[in-house]
Amino acid sequence: MSDSNFKNALQGMLNKKETPNSILNKSIRFSITLTNLQNKRLEILTSKLSTSKQDFIQTIIEAALRDIESELGLIDAKDYTQLGDLNLHYRTKYIREIVASLGISEDEWENLVESARD
Repeated sequence: MSDSNFKNALQGMLNKKETPNSILNKSIRFSITLTNLQNKRLEILTSKLSTSKQDFIQTIIEAALRDIESELGLIDAKDYTQLGDLNLHYRTKYIREIVASLGISEDEWENLVESARD
């Protein structure tokens, strides 16, 4: 392998800048501990639904987050698009808190929301 291939690859990684969109779509891993009973129930359900445990849990977590946010009055269900993507204006304290914790500016967020509408 030539030296220049490595240098080019390394330079590409060093110059890579995260965009607001890449920040939102970045996957974060965490672990969860289940009882054996919970795990078996999960395995059987996912088998019956022909899906993976990961996809099933992601779907359940997203649905639960939306329900809880709505129940607490933090968001309105109409703030979500049909595709399930967050399409929220930078108007509530809750959304500003989420966006700020992601390191995305108000203008960057509004640009993301506008581009999602197009």
